[in-house]
Amino acid sequence: ERVVERDAAQLRLQAEETEQELVVQRRRSVLLMRLLVAMIVLGVGVIALGIFAYRQYQQLVVAEDRARQAELQAQTILDALNLANNPNEEEALKGVQQVADLIKQEKIPSDLKLTLLGPAQSNPNSKVREAALKVLVEASKNDKSVAQSVVAATELSKTSTQNLSEGERYQLQQL
Repeated sequence: ERVVERDAAQLRLQAEETEQELVVQRRRSVLLMRLLVAMIVLGVGVIALGIFAYRQYQQLVVAEDRARQAELQAQTILDALNLANNPNEEEALKGVQQVADLIKQEKIPSDLKLTLLGPAQSNPNSKVREAALKVLVEASKNDKSVAQSVVAATELSKTSTQNLSEGERYQLQQL
């Protein structure tokens, strides 16, 4: 009987130890489950942030490209306008032609078209004045603010219209 009691006591002791180990294992299991859920949430967060960062990067690349194109276009316009105001006849005619091409391509804003008024009125070479005025007359067909400015400027300087052909004078009068 004592042997049975001792065996029973040993079994109870082993059962209690096993139960305590089971409780510890459950605690560890719950802790590991929480850590696993936290890791999954962090992983999803990192993926979401990565997607957001990639989209922002794409927008940045597009914005930089647009800025680069705008800067290149502005430099092209500036170079053409500088050439148009050059005292050298050949260079000035080349610049007027470049401005005319930019106007035809609609790459030059309305207020910058009026910068041709300078060469059209004050360039010492009559060919340059004539070419610049022709470009302005052509540009004023599609842009009323340019037309008003050209008319006002030519009224101030009648000498600039003396070298125009009859058709060009007529167009200017129509403005």
